[in-house]
Amino acid sequence: MTAWGIVAAVTAFCFGWGCAHSTIARECDRLGAFYVGKTTYVCVGKESR
Repeated sequence: MTAWGIVAAVTAFCFGWGCAHSTIARECDRLGAFYVGKTTYVCVGKESR
């Protein structure tokens, strides 16, 4: 793998992670849950210390 290939792979990973993070955060704010396939995950806030 060339240096440009490594840069492209890291960039794609970061972009994908950012999109997934924002999607889950948005669904938790709107619905209080998010879905992966047939599984529903309930969002529970964690209090700051």
